[in-house]
Amino acid sequence: MEYSDVVIEGTPERAIKLLMGIGAVASIRTLMAGAGMTDDDILEGRARPPPAPPPSAEWPPSSRGSTP
Repeated sequence: MEYSDVVIEGTPERAIKLLMGIGAVASIRTLMAGAGMTDDDILEGRARPPPAPPPSAEWPPSSRGSTP
């Protein structure tokens, strides 16, 4: 399966939103805690800045007519 550059470049931001949502919903946090996730894990994840795009990437990404 192939993905466009736009999709690949946007993945870190989408992953951060997903993880922030997991940390914000009590029922999900409860399930994750049962699997071993701690509040310290959530705080560690929030403290990390999003990864920088590779130097060759166009930033901000533009629509190049590719499909996600």
